[in-house]
Amino acid sequence: MGLTAIKKESIGEQVLAQMKEQILNGDWKEGEKIPSENQLCDTFGVSRVTVRQAIQKLVALGLLETKLGEGSYVKGFDLQSFIKGVIPAEYLTANDLMDVMRFRIHFEPMVAAWAAASVTDEQIAEMEETLQNMIESQNDYERYVIYDNEFHRLLTHSTGNQIAIFISDVIKDVMTQTMKIMTEGFGPGHGITCHQQIIDALRERDVERARQTMFFHVDYNMKYYEETVLKRED
Repeated sequence: MGLTAIKKESIGEQVLAQMKEQILNGDWKEGEKIPSENQLCDTFGVSRVTVRQAIQKLVALGLLETKLGEGSYVKGFDLQSFIKGVIPAEYLTANDLMDVMRFRIHFEPMVAAWAAASVTDEQIAEMEETLQNMIESQNDYERYVIYDNEFHRLLTHSTGNQIAIFISDVIKDVMTQTMKIMTEGFGPGHGITCHQQIIDALRERDVERARQTMFFHVDYNMKYYEETVLKRED
């Protein structure tokens, strides 16, 4: 996609948006020098100050780096760019997603254990309703993944731990990406079984059983991802 002349409304934001899109779409590749300030001024039909401000913002976002006397170069983007809110989850690589899964295998069993110690009957009922929606959506993977993600959100919120809730919200979109891969790879059966077992552990307030069940669930998914998706990428 090429650059286009800028409309006179919200000029700075339009320049920034188009330059960011050039990077995200791969038109400006990692390590590549972007057009000079003068070239960008001519292309956009805007002042040098506007272009310079856009470049400075992209540097602050970690997408560009400026070398004194040379110009600005594309830094690319990674998992940190996603966490900062710079890029959507769809732009993450297979290795980025794997990093999140490696984090989840430590984080989510801990969340399940916390939940077993603090969950209310009302919160369990919400999770049961969400699980039922998962069961009813087995033939519609897109809807199934929505309810799968919602189950994990409810589980985390039941801990009452604000840091855990924040982290869960940050990685929610990445989890959606990996959940799609798992569901399409081996179907919804494993997830439904494990989620039911987690609910059973919560109902009994069995902290260790909740922890172990969640570990098994995430570990199963991670091994599948590692043995299929990552090997295919290599």
